Amino acid sequence: MMNKMSSFLAIAFFISAGVNAAETSSHAQSFSQMNEHEKAMVVHQSTNNGHSYAHEQQAEKHRAQANSAQ
Repeated sequence: MMNKMSSFLAIAFFISAGVNAAETSSHAQSFSQMNEHEKAMVVHQSTNNGHSYAHEQQAEKHRAQANSAQ
């Protein structure tokens, strides 16, 4: 069972990764299972000013690194 924070992080990850929720499996990856770039991406986008240009740029860099690591 997911708690509120883990479901928030899962939603934030899917939004940041551009994943359609209808296309995902029934079990979202937990924050502890994410690699360092996926975690950093979620953190950058979940800060109070996560939509500022600097945070969006950092999240995009981590997204690219996470995708190249897979």
